[in-house]
Amino acid sequence: MDPLYIKDAYEYIKKDAEDDEKNMLFVKYFEQTNLNKYDIKNWIYYRIFEYRTNNECESNNHILNSKFNTKPSLYGNLFLLLKMKGKN
Repeated sequence: MDPLYIKDAYEYIKKDAEDDEKNMLFVKYFEQTNLNKYDIKNWIYYRIFEYRTNNECESNNHILNSKFNTKPSLYGNLFLLLKMKGKN
């Protein structure tokens, strides 16, 4: 969605959600965690990026999570990163 229309879309959804308490809880949560916290211009906008989703980021995150220990040591993880870099 074009960032120019996000506020209008939000207001439409908010008005539609007024009759449902659960939906209003989500609307308020979305407002507090996204609309009021971040500049809309910095949201991912599909026309300016090659990828429309963050699947590539999620894939890289999954790879790193599967390689690293749950309680990592600095040196162990640095060694692992260097080892992974050498495979490319």
